[in-house]
Amino acid sequence: WLRSLKTAQLQHLAQKTGIPSSGPKAALVRNLECGLGECYFGLLPPPPPPPDAPAVVGTGDAAKKPNASMSILSIDMGIRNLAFCHLLVDPASPHSREEMAMPSVKLNAWNRISLPPRMVSPAEFAQYLASSFAEPDPGPDPGTGSEREKEESFPLHLYATHAYVFLSTLLARYRPTHVLIERQRFRSAGASAVQEWSLRVGVFEGMLYAVLVALRQQQQQQQQQRRQQPGSGLSPWVVGVEPARVGRYWASSAPPNTSIQDCEIHRKKSTTNEGKRVKIDLVAGWLENGRVRIPPGNEGEGEGDQVGRWVDGYLARWRRSRSGSRKEKVDVKAEAKERKVDVGKLDDLADCLVQGVTWLEWQVMRERVVREG
Repeated sequence: WLRSLKTAQLQHLAQKTGIPSSGPKAALVRNLECGLGECYFGLLPPPPPPPDAPAVVGTGDAAKKPNASMSILSIDMGIRNLAFCHLLVDPASPHSREEMAMPSVKLNAWNRISLPPRMVSPAEFAQYLASSFAEPDPGPDPGTGSEREKEESFPLHLYATHAYVFLSTLLARYRPTHVLIERQRFRSAGASAVQEWSLRVGVFEGMLYAVLVALRQQQQQQQQQRRQQPGSGLSPWVVGVEPARVGRYWASSAPPNTSIQDCEIHRKKSTTNEGKRVKIDLVAGWLENGRVRIPPGNEGEGEGDQVGRWVDGYLARWRRSRSGSRKEKVDVKAEAKERKVDVGKLDDLADCLVQGVTWLEWQVMRERVVREG
């Protein structure tokens, strides 16, 4: 039935489902047929194993189980500003599918860290991660001048270790069913030069994928030795998400379920700064109106009140940036100081959360298209 649609209709459908929307009609049909077949909503990996089971991970070829809950780990790439969030998504009910309602999303963890400039063990990194939840954006210890030089030199063995420790810590902590990793581009804004920092982040991105594949192979060997059924362990799907595609998704229409008043910006030709502002405003709107909720401290697997403090700090800084008068800015600053939270830059935190929610909306739309045609 896709071949009966016009090219403009195919492009619109591809954009709404996170599928490449460029090329002639024949290419669009092929992209949609392939992309719609990769629907992760409604067909999910098995639920995580018990806490005493070994924490191993793979690329997601486990047996599929319909209508399971989703545990999404969304990573916004960086070295000094590496942001991530963990989202819990309730299973889709038949009633919600009939009404085309978005599933409930809980923000279980939200953080931004800087990779330490030295080797750390998994236990040390877990402690560093816990301290970063308690004290937002602490950053690594700047150390001495020689340590700064080592950091600038970007030793590959150091960041390979960080890739393993970072992923193994988060996988053991949150046991995600899906891992989303921001895709990197070596050039930005059409520039001809390739910045060194983009190369470093791109190399680190490749290391994350290599670690995930290595852990998957390790899992398969363990299963063969123990004669377990393939895919019986924790094996999240790993998906790369292109930021440009996320931006185009929100630029094509006003965001649903948001209390932001100035939605006209979503229809403008996006620039880099406008794109950042759009995402920051989107997240603030979701947090204000309950589109993204915070699980109570005594429920789920979350960091409890620490997530609430990050949300309060984000909203306080966002309101301060939008305040017109000096008095309003002082009042908002006093509110943030009362909570003793300063989350720093908002764009990295917004990027990882928008990436997770957008990818979820793509999957819901794909499931609907496959189901209804």
